[in-house]
Amino acid sequence: MIYLKDYDNRRRIWHAGRPDLRLGEAEGLALILAEHTGTRTDRDQDLHVVEVLPGSDDDEVLVRYGDLGERRGPREVELPKSRRLDDFATKTWGEGVTRALVTPGVRWAKGHPVQRIALLATLFATALLAAFLLGDFLTPVAWFLPQAAAVYAAFSLLRPGAPTAIHREGNKKPYKDGEVRMRVAELPVTEPDDTLAIGAVPAPADRRTALERVEATKAEYGALLTDLAYRIENSALFDPAVGQTREFALLLARWDDEHRRLPADELGTLSREVQVAFDAARAHAEVLAIAHLPESAREDASRAAKAARLAQESTVDGERTAALERANEILATLALYYLPTPGEARKALGGPARELE
Repeated sequence: MIYLKDYDNRRRIWHAGRPDLRLGEAEGLALILAEHTGTRTDRDQDLHVVEVLPGSDDDEVLVRYGDLGERRGPREVELPKSRRLDDFATKTWGEGVTRALVTPGVRWAKGHPVQRIALLATLFATALLAAFLLGDFLTPVAWFLPQAAAVYAAFSLLRPGAPTAIHREGNKKPYKDGEVRMRVAELPVTEPDDTLAIGAVPAPADRRTALERVEATKAEYGALLTDLAYRIENSALFDPAVGQTREFALLLARWDDEHRRLPADELGTLSREVQVAFDAARAHAEVLAIAHLPESAREDASRAAKAARLAQESTVDGERTAALERANEILATLALYYLPTPGEARKALGGPARELE
């Protein structure tokens, strides 16, 4: 575990983290992510700042991110809680991370001065309007207003805003970048598991490889879709209300819509994301297993899964038919939209596993 159990303490200490941590486990934390360079004082190394906050959905978190020392304001994105930090970093910055540091908190930049141009332009226009309306009565004062606005605008644009920094305990000045870099350099390098991180899935070398990768993923999903027992026992993989499943479905839809016109490098990246999303959705579903179903439906669903397995494995026609009918009776009473219908069950047992088109 990368933090103490007490919430206040985990927000106020520096602590080594894990790059392969799930975002759901990092909720409420502010972290520094870094590549391993082997150099303690490498000031050219980008240190990425990530703050994980509650999302709008129970299965998602809001990730606020940027780079240490940058004056641009943070970006935000909502992601499934099952997504890994190293997966997020690879997709966002195009590089893997092998070190993570839990920090006391982050003070985000307010935004680069250029981002305030619209506000300053409005102020200047208002001053001009006031000068025009008051010109006949208070000429010296009226014409001073736009000049003052212009000076203020120039000063604001030239004055840099406070950069993103790590908050210092006790509301004092934030830590200097050099202090943060020294703490990161002292961390041991953590090699993440080669499970669901995008970095562990090599990018295809050509279009054909990318196409074959997604076709293989579709075929695997199609086989599971027609495996009645698996579909009942691991129903979260087929429930679009689940964050991981929804992400896989969206990426698959994007693939179907865009893959013919994407250049080779983007095609390879998208095929990798489809495979990783499927692996994540399947792993999540198999962890939940029958517990994804409403508690009142689990006992009946277990009986339906046993009957479906008997129908799939039996070589005796009468036994197979009886088991299928029993499974269909139970499924009809459960009436859950992500479980197979009687028609789907009969079709699955009447032929080979189908692939997605």
